[in-house]
Amino acid sequence: MLNRFCDKTKKGVALLEYSILVSALILALIAVQTTLRRALSSRWKAAADGTFGSGRQYDPGTTTVTVR
Repeated sequence: MLNRFCDKTKKGVALLEYSILVSALILALIAVQTTLRRALSSRWKAAADGTFGSGRQYDPGTTTVTVR
């Protein structure tokens, strides 16, 4: 009788430990979400500026476009 109670308790404790571990992992991902988003967008901006515009922005008053 006591042996069955210990087995159920061990399973319950294991389930509780796994649920706490998953909850902590989800909370950590939510906490770093903003930082990761900013880092990713800054890398995209740096790559696009270096490839397409070299840091220059389009200005309709000074930019000339020749269409052929």
